[in-house]
Amino acid sequence: TQSYFWSRALEVLEGVCGCEELRRALVLVAGDMASSKDDLRGVASDDEPKLGTFASFLGSEGVFHFVYGNHDNEVPPERQPVNASGAPTVLPDGQVVQSMWSAAPSLTVG
Repeated sequence: TQSYFWSRALEVLEGVCGCEELRRALVLVAGDMASSKDDLRGVASDDEPKLGTFASFLGSEGVFHFVYGNHDNEVPPERQPVNASGAPTVLPDGQVVQSMWSAAPSLTVG
């Protein structure tokens, strides 16, 4: 399943990058990688995505953003998770969201 894939990918990332580096990471998840289930396709699969697995390793300096097309409509505003900075994790469809993130002293994204 998609959840199983991410748990395996996380093990590889931790091995390559180290846990401390991952705590400060910028994580962008696109598509249906975070779907709650893997048994339905198309509009029948419109289900609130489970984002916890994807952001579970981030510390207060990490930033998580999730682009999922129409699924931003599936999560009520009061239940949409936010980053430590207050920036939303589920990015609104068709809108720009400012996210300041520094990967290194010479590189700033945002």
